[in-house]
Amino acid sequence: VFILAKKEILNAMRERDVISAIFTSVALGVLLVVMYILGIDQVGEVDAKLTLPIFLAMALFLGALLHCAMLGAAAIGSEGKKLWIFKSLPVKAKLVLKGKAVALIFLSIPSMLVILLPLPLIAGFPWAVTLFFVIMAIVLVLALTGMGLYVGALFVNFDDTNRGQPDFMVQFMIMS
Repeated sequence: VFILAKKEILNAMRERDVISAIFTSVALGVLLVVMYILGIDQVGEVDAKLTLPIFLAMALFLGALLHCAMLGAAAIGSEGKKLWIFKSLPVKAKLVLKGKAVALIFLSIPSMLVILLPLPLIAGFPWAVTLFFVIMAIVLVLALTGMGLYVGALFVNFDDTNRGQPDFMVQFMIMS
């Protein structure tokens, strides 16, 4: 599994999707810190001490959705016409999918940390709250990786022009 995951990681680093997802995660982390520095801690009727944790939860969800679900949904379709090779390999398809899942999880760790850690450290969140967000990030990564691979296998798209991404309706279904 780990040899397949290493291959997937090397292939993913060559793709523009992973680089743009990492850039988006860094932007989300910076945005959260800028919101704290500018003092944006009251939005409408929401209590001020809940605003930053709510924004952090939304940013974690967006980061996991982008890294795990969207890239996972494209993981099978990106193989394109080479997918028939899986049938002739001595490796089972389930093992290949596990390798893809491990690669997605490994690639999402730095991006999720960039979103997760700066705001609680700068804003001085209690350790229990920070630990809750760490657990929430782990659950989001695992759940959305599984969902992305499942949706990618169910609605596979072999079009080479969009690098295996499912069509827009499937992407909206993932997001909702």
